Amino acid sequence: MHYRLTLLYVVAIGGLLIGWNGAFPLDDSYIVLHSARALLAGNVDQAYAVTPLTGATSSVHLALVAALGAVLPLPVASITINALAALAYALGLDALARRAGAEGWKVPALVVLGFITDTTVINLFNGLETGLAMATVAWLLTLADDRRLPVLAGLAPFVRPELAVLSGLLLLRSVWLHGQAPKAAALALASAAPWAAWMWAETGSIIPATANAKLAFYAESRLPLELKLRASAGAIYNSGLVPIYAGLIGIARPKAGWCGAAFIASILLLATLTLPSSLAWNYHRYLAVTIPVAIFGLASFAGDRTGPWAYALLAAFSVPGTYGAITELRQARADYAQTLAAMDTMMNRLPPRAVILTHDAGMIAWTRPAAHIIDVVGLKTPSSIAFHQRFTSEGCQWGQALDHIARAGKADHALVQEVPFWSCVRTNLMQVGWRFELIGRAGKYRLYRLTPPPAKSGAVR
Repeated sequence: MHYRLTLLYVVAIGGLLIGWNGAFPLDDSYIVLHSARALLAGNVDQAYAVTPLTGATSSVHLALVAALGAVLPLPVASITINALAALAYALGLDALARRAGAEGWKVPALVVLGFITDTTVINLFNGLETGLAMATVAWLLTLADDRRLPVLAGLAPFVRPELAVLSGLLLLRSVWLHGQAPKAAALALASAAPWAAWMWAETGSIIPATANAKLAFYAESRLPLELKLRASAGAIYNSGLVPIYAGLIGIARPKAGWCGAAFIASILLLATLTLPSSLAWNYHRYLAVTIPVAIFGLASFAGDRTGPWAYALLAAFSVPGTYGAITELRQARADYAQTLAAMDTMMNRLPPRAVILTHDAGMIAWTRPAAHIIDVVGLKTPSSIAFHQRFTSEGCQWGQALDHIARAGKADHALVQEVPFWSCVRTNLMQVGWRFELIGRAGKYRLYRLTPPPAKSGAVR
């Protein structure tokens, strides 16, 4: 029966890949592709003059894409890693549901729920590490009492940093219940060591700098607590995950369930206090890792008379949203494919030594890897972080910081996505005297020639 279910999961995931056009639905997806290409081309990112590992949230995911990209075209390698991660996620949910007491048809039903909740389909095939992180959470909870737990726990933080919380809680629980602390610590450290060493050698830290860049750029930590709570609550409500969170009522039933509950609480608390808007970013992908925990709780009701009815109601609620998510995924891919083609043509018109300021670091680098690009957010240009830490106190009020970043990098062009919020990159620079001359269009992106204002005598630089 297990083999038949595995085949069913494989066929279902393959069906979701039908119609893939070679594009991805997010600019961040192209940061991964660009970084993997730079890694394969000699470990030098010419576009940003940094190591390819700079700006990578997941060193494990980047390594997997690059490794498979050595034998396949990188976009194909990326979608293949997504598909394999989706299969690992399905098998993890299957094992997780059984561990919580589900049997028979209820097991695949719970797996299906884990796939059709809100924008899960998009997050599994977004070209990022989201699906791999979701699979890791499912397997961490499944292996809570398994001797292999320390190995996965050591690896998990390099799949995505916040998984260190769940890994640590599960390791502490395992040592408390089963002892063998030295062995568990040795296995976890052995698993983590290669990734930590790679991160340290390349970036000088074992923690990605992406979090610091976002914290400084969005500057939400100083907002009043009431606004933060509203932002977080709104993101959770709009995520479509509230119905499936009903499973958290029973999260104390299965063994290690409290670790999952504490993991979710830590994510929500940290995001609320530091960067509440992140819970809504990119199809709520930072909330996606909470779905396996909710499924774990739902599975604990499998033996109750009301369990099957609850699964049926949740499925009925989720199916329309899943159809919408698949439609949105296909449309986003089509839009990005068109934008990439237009951007490729547009960028080829630029002079070879152009220095381009941008807030979206992926597509521009993927289409023009030899360009000189400055990422004003700081993901791929870490020097931008210090300017935001010094001058930015509120999102969309970046005038001084952007002025310093542009002058320090000697930017003479800018690529701006002309949509609310991101258009502030242009308007904020114009407010401090920079002039923008439109020279090209690619989808919602506009390419401008930049002219700086005269430097003020006595200005602090």
